[in-house]
Amino acid sequence: MKYNLTIVLLVLLQLLVNAQGLPNDCVNYIQVCGNYDINLNVAGAGAQEIGNNTCNSQEHNSLWLQVTIKESGTLGFTLTPESLSIQEDYDFWVFGPNAQCGNLGEAIRCSTTNPQAAGQANNHTGLNESSTDVSEGPGPDGDSFLKWLDVVAGETYFIVIDRPHGNSAFQLTWTGTAILDNPLLDYSISNIEDIYICDVDNDGSELYDFSIWNTSVVDSQYQIEVTYHRSESDAAIGINPLSYPDEVQEGIYYARVIHLNSKCYDLVPIRVIMSNFQLDSLEVVDENQIIAHHNIPSDEGLYFKLDDGEWQSSNVFNNVENGAHVVQMKFGECVSDEMHTYILKTFNVITPNADGLNDVWELKGLENFEGSQVYIFDRYGKVIFESQGEKVFRWDGTYYGRKLPSGSYWYHINLPDGRFKRGHISLLNSDEH
Repeated sequence: MKYNLTIVLLVLLQLLVNAQGLPNDCVNYIQVCGNYDINLNVAGAGAQEIGNNTCNSQEHNSLWLQVTIKESGTLGFTLTPESLSIQEDYDFWVFGPNAQCGNLGEAIRCSTTNPQAAGQANNHTGLNESSTDVSEGPGPDGDSFLKWLDVVAGETYFIVIDRPHGNSAFQLTWTGTAILDNPLLDYSISNIEDIYICDVDNDGSELYDFSIWNTSVVDSQYQIEVTYHRSESDAAIGINPLSYPDEVQEGIYYARVIHLNSKCYDLVPIRVIMSNFQLDSLEVVDENQIIAHHNIPSDEGLYFKLDDGEWQSSNVFNNVENGAHVVQMKFGECVSDEMHTYILKTFNVITPNADGLNDVWELKGLENFEGSQVYIFDRYGKVIFESQGEKVFRWDGTYYGRKLPSGSYWYHINLPDGRFKRGHISLLNSDEH
């Protein structure tokens, strides 16, 4: 994938630092992979490696790039500082083909022109088709552009970028017909969905093993190494890889996929969310099914439990009995808070004869749902039982302690989740027969 990186290096492409150090020294060069635009910044000079034969300047805030040619052609670039200020001054040197650190030889291109001193209209610099000179500078000498290169497949070149004046980052855009090598194009590198990690003790940190995602990040492990890092800068430079497992917190982490032969790499951002995995809601379907809803994108690794039953991978419970129920969800050692719901299966006959069968009409467990309302009416619409806001939802066939005559009565049940039920009850008093 390609995206902006904001770091000591700000990179829009697949790049590599060849050793664990800042790329202001040759041995720590950044390998450019493919003809993608680059957004970079520079910081410090490192060791002075330019010598005294290259346009009379030296490293101030430098950056070393290496390019490998895949297809022959012409190679140029335009370097544009982020700031429009004419005081932003970027220089560059090109060494090659096939130069080696410690044996760079003469620069085949170098530009140390100061755009303000040269009276230029902008602060751009680079290699292009129209220029004919191969060196210029320092100060007012030149126009900041040199003749582009004729390159051959298999060659490598070092491009050294330096900023003697200013503090702006820059963008480098490749021009010409040559194709830069990028072996990672032969691999499929994928994004990873947000990773939800159970915060068992709710301290914002847990041990986690990112290496389980290696085969998901890249489709082949041949000549590939995958490491994980806490920051873009660490990932881009290839330092401070995470252990497996390692302590992680919520935030953005980066998988660094490096092709070992070419030293090209790609970065894959991975978002980690620490969660205690709470349920969002419970849905009751047809008064016999409960569906547990949550905000986790995938059900993988999640388990659900109804009442005191066994944990199951499905979030759907079928053939649920009448009454109050409790649902929980877990992920690893993380268990959600209980969420309550109610199955409204009511019976419609009450025979208050003290035989222990249907002596009362009762909705057990409804007390767990604050705001539930139950009303019972006689045939004339008179309220003969009201249990709004109470803890007991039970009617024994009486009105203020007086037995009511046998007949049909009607109930209204309203639950706080918006569900309601209407129906009738047949009251049969045995002493009337």
